[in-house]
Amino acid sequence: MRRVILLGAPGVGKGTYAKRLAPLFGLEHVVVGDIVRGHVKRGSDVGKAVAEATRRGDLVDDEIIMSLLLDHLKSRGLEDGGYMLDGVPRTVGQAQTVDALLRPDLALHLTMEEDIMLEKMIARRGGPDNSVLNIAYIKRSGWNMPPLLAAPTRWDEKTQTLFCEHGTALVPNENVQCAQCTHGLTTREDDTIDVCRHRLETYKMETAPLIVHYAPIRLDFHIDGGVQQCMPTLLSRLQAWAKEREGFDAPVVMASTL
Repeated sequence: MRRVILLGAPGVGKGTYAKRLAPLFGLEHVVVGDIVRGHVKRGSDVGKAVAEATRRGDLVDDEIIMSLLLDHLKSRGLEDGGYMLDGVPRTVGQAQTVDALLRPDLALHLTMEEDIMLEKMIARRGGPDNSVLNIAYIKRSGWNMPPLLAAPTRWDEKTQTLFCEHGTALVPNENVQCAQCTHGLTTREDDTIDVCRHRLETYKMETAPLIVHYAPIRLDFHIDGGVQQCMPTLLSRLQAWAKEREGFDAPVVMASTL
């Protein structure tokens, strides 16, 4: 398992899970969006074209994306593998290039209910050291997804209440109200409800066909709760997949490290 690609709709949590999984398997988490945003920040010609497409919620031209990605992999010495790829492929055209040049051996496909994804997307925030946080506390219809903050939350069994590190009670199905927890957090320009809806529709038209395309190497996993709840199960699935397909034991990781 050396060349992993991630599939799933915007907001499903690809980055959240990849940054935790990649180190456990000795892989580098390559975030195509970060590569692209670097060009946008520098104001390059490529960056300007990308910025305009992003504002509309559209996909960026395949040729631009693949060129940026291949240059990045070469600069990191990853041409022959050792990565978990987050953000590409998003179209059949990209997939054809990825298949020919990168030869992925696993397509990890994450799924989630659409209304939950929308709620998560508009509550997504940028935190310290380029971390991705989320201030939504989703708890309904079998869901229990606590907010993802810079510091761990604490569950009080006696009062059946979740608290942030500063002692503020977190109310289910509301965004975090603690001023200390949210201080300095940033919101992506494209994380508005209209743009997020457009991104999901674009995904259905442009990216969903990849689910069929990668069926021979696809591992499906449905997210139905928070990271702490789902991560152990996902890790077990990946360990079993690696052992079955490649004949080796993937790392056994204690739950406390997740």
